[in-house]
Amino acid sequence: MSYIGYRFVQNESQYYYEQGIELTDEQSVWDFIKENKAKYAMIRIIEKEDDVICVEAVDGRITFPLQWSIMELAREYDGAPSQFTPLGFIEELHIRGLDKRLIGMPFNVAQALEQLKRIYASIM
Repeated sequence: MSYIGYRFVQNESQYYYEQGIELTDEQSVWDFIKENKAKYAMIRIIEKEDDVICVEAVDGRITFPLQWSIMELAREYDGAPSQFTPLGFIEELHIRGLDKRLIGMPFNVAQALEQLKRIYASIM
């Protein structure tokens, strides 16, 4: 399967995209997202054959699909547990539209990662 990656810049309330980049597989999609999500207002990955959005990142965070958004958050906390705070975790869930799925307040990274696993399983 092949994909096209688009990088959008924002000017006031409008988005403008640069020429798309052809991506050949899921690894190149992941690499494109990681490399560009912090530099651009929005990133969209379109499946070339069906012309549908398969991944989107806005303001440096993966927003679609939810599974990728959850995996991204889990990687951030797993890779840098010292950055974890309970309120920061709840804010990240809220930004990603996942706060309604939270059961109880996690007080450490292990509890937060368990919550993310549970949320991930609930949307599959």
